Amino acid sequence: MLENLASDIRKAATSGSIEEIPERGANEVKNLTSAVNAFFASERQRLEQRALLLSGISHDLGTPATRLKLRTALIDDQILREKLDRDIDQMTDMIDGVLSYTRHEMDTEAPRKISMRSLVEAIVDDYQDLGKPVTLEAPDKINLDRLGNVFSQTSENTQILIRDHQRVLCKCRPNAIRRALTNLIENALKYGEEAQVALHATADHFTIVVSDRGSHTSFEQPEKLLEPFVRGENAKLLKGAGLGLTITNSVVKNHGGTLSFSQGQNGLEVVMDLPRWI
Repeated sequence: MLENLASDIRKAATSGSIEEIPERGANEVKNLTSAVNAFFASERQRLEQRALLLSGISHDLGTPATRLKLRTALIDDQILREKLDRDIDQMTDMIDGVLSYTRHEMDTEAPRKISMRSLVEAIVDDYQDLGKPVTLEAPDKINLDRLGNVFSQTSENTQILIRDHQRVLCKCRPNAIRRALTNLIENALKYGEEAQVALHATADHFTIVVSDRGSHTSFEQPEKLLEPFVRGENAKLLKGAGLGLTITNSVVKNHGGTLSFSQGQNGLEVVMDLPRWI
């Protein structure tokens, strides 16, 4: 019973589950489960209060930022006006980033069973409809050895596309996965020339790889980019607040997965590895 409880606690801690752990077993184990549920409930309440506070502050900062933008238009000195406009734009980008982050923190989307390939294809199709250079790697075909029969004395090796393999059924939070994948594609388009998306799956995990082409980052430790407001050297001249990868990493962790980086042949590869069932 204690091993089951420990397993439930680990699952709740890694998946970001908001559901209470069922109280079962001996009275001592039930009391322990109740204490763990109370702790999780207090932590959720604390995080929600923090998210609401950050969201309120970020929202309120938008009003004076808009007033500053209007007032700078009255400045005659063009060079000074352009400098102030850049500073205000940077500040509003940071405000928008914090609002996006807090919205994600307060999101209580329930997990659903979906076809991950259908979700990824829909996201890629949306970008292609807008004329963006985003492509999806074709699904892998499965090799089947066909045995010989009375009409054919030799065996044949045939490659076919298994429909269930193509669908990659899983249980996840679709809106959160969409947000995470969209952030990675946007980064690939912003810092590279194009984005290529690949989806691979095993019996218990699925992996989404987003590769760009043409990005040459000098950042020695790309994992540092997962921290809030941290940006690479190649991002200094581009708009952004440095929260996109932070949100993506939070989504992946809440699904019990990992986010990693690798240097591809033509650019940077970002890998989301997640369990198929949470």
